[in-house]
Amino acid sequence: MRFTEPHAPFVDTSDQLTYVAVEENNFRALKADGIYIPSLLVGLAIALVGLILFTVSMVMMVTNFSMQSSGEACPGPYGEEILEFRDGVVYCKADDWGYNYDEQIESIETADNHFKLTFDSYEEVYRWESLRSDSSVVVLGMVVDDWYQCEIYITERSLPDDFTSYHLYSKSDHQYPYWCSDTSSDTQDIEFTNDETHPFLNEKLYVPIYNGYDEELIIVEITNTSSERNSYLSSDFVETIILEEIILGGILLVVSSVILLKADYRRPILKFDVENNRLLMRRSVNSTRWGGWSWNNVDYTTSRLVKERHFMSLFIQINGDDRLIARFDDDDGGIRYLEPLKALLEIEDNRVVTSHSYHGYPTLRMFDVMSWDSDNDGLLIYEWYLDQLDDRGSAVTREEFYHGAGVDSLSNYSDAQRLLNHAIELIESDDEHPTLSVNETQVVDYMQETKIDAIDPHSEEQTDKVAGQLDAFWTSSDSENN
Repeated sequence: MRFTEPHAPFVDTSDQLTYVAVEENNFRALKADGIYIPSLLVGLAIALVGLILFTVSMVMMVTNFSMQSSGEACPGPYGEEILEFRDGVVYCKADDWGYNYDEQIESIETADNHFKLTFDSYEEVYRWESLRSDSSVVVLGMVVDDWYQCEIYITERSLPDDFTSYHLYSKSDHQYPYWCSDTSSDTQDIEFTNDETHPFLNEKLYVPIYNGYDEELIIVEITNTSSERNSYLSSDFVETIILEEIILGGILLVVSSVILLKADYRRPILKFDVENNRLLMRRSVNSTRWGGWSWNNVDYTTSRLVKERHFMSLFIQINGDDRLIARFDDDDGGIRYLEPLKALLEIEDNRVVTSHSYHGYPTLRMFDVMSWDSDNDGLLIYEWYLDQLDDRGSAVTREEFYHGAGVDSLSNYSDAQRLLNHAIELIESDDEHPTLSVNETQVVDYMQETKIDAIDPHSEEQTDKVAGQLDAFWTSSDSENN
């Protein structure tokens, strides 16, 4: 997608991307011919993805803007449960945040510094130890894969009745007991009983808050019937999350908009305003501005067609610079467009040339060969000769080809030029074409004048831009009301 003016208007054709030359409403134009179904389906798929992202982004932005403007500390889904401490700090609970659970307990058994919780289909074994004499800070280690997974808690019994969030901060770095890094094999010999109650039954255990990490508060509580773990978010962190959701929604909005712009697979249309020396390209949204672009100072008298091996190119001068306007690529090398374009733009025969040509005839420069010194190089010339024939069955053999050129084996540039000359003679064997020979500089020379004037070839500008594939119309206007 581009919103700046391209260097020149450009269309590209193939077997599926065909164009027709038309004259309509006093305009001459190259118009897309029909609708290419695969491209239509691709465009619809891209549009669907864009619409989904656009919808998600709008929902995210509207929902979070609404929560942000509500003025509540815990708006929307974050207001399920609110913890407000006496120092004004607020924590909010959201089910979709953190590792929360509420499991039903079938039985609780205890032993010395151990307890076991039995659930419907599994059981959990814990070891615990107080890190302070008043049991205000304890460590609980659950057996996981024969190791203790330990976590430190502040017990509810140690907190004052009017405690604040400050009381939940860790006042020092607590060291885990040695057994937290030991195996739990010793639990196999422990005999659990129901004689004593759970050491922290019906008591909230708080994971300590550390300076700089106060976004989340975790509370664990075990009762006779359940084991719960709940995560709470600070109200400041909730505001940050809402802001991030708004920003993410904005990013998705931009991404979805770009995708929707790319879903426009309509092909560009070229309109030739010969009388006013203007050229217009009309193609909605993708790669153009909303109404298309226009170029002035177009010299249509410089229009020329350059025939390549597999395609044909249209060049026109704009503001004195030669610009590649269109490339026609199909099975016949774009020849089907030759006569319609000559008629549309009034291109004379002497403005139709062959790429890498000398007075319209091909030269050795069109082959990608650094040094002509082997028969493998000569094979390229023979294959080029075969490609030019309508019926390969009428072609001479490679041996006959060499013999006709007077070459036994290709060993230098002169041999290659003789082969190419002979190929041209075979292709254009009627009497209207001049006789070819090779001069001392190994350049094709002509023994009689041709009707083709010498035209300096211009290098074609390359582009990897692929034209869209939906049919297009030129009823929309650009910024100049054209």
